[in-house]
Amino acid sequence: LHGIYIPHTIEAAIGIASFLHQHVFDRGGNPYIRYPMWVANQIALTNGNQNEIIVGWLHDTVEDTALTLKELSEWFNPEIVIF
Repeated sequence: LHGIYIPHTIEAAIGIASFLHQHVFDRGGNPYIRYPMWVANQIALTNGNQNEIIVGWLHDTVEDTALTLKELSEWFNPEIVIF
């Protein structure tokens, strides 16, 4: 993933979440990425800041993919990893 996205941005979070969930589907057969997209959208609609929106996109990546907290902390602010 290094070199593909500019760290610390919502665009980077979208790209990373989309890439890591590209072959993951929910129980209904829908692309799983719809769920993090919905979460991030709800945060944005309630005036969430950039870090909160990034957390919305990435909140399942560490538990559902091979991405580690260490890798995540290399890309984003420490407060994102703490969320």
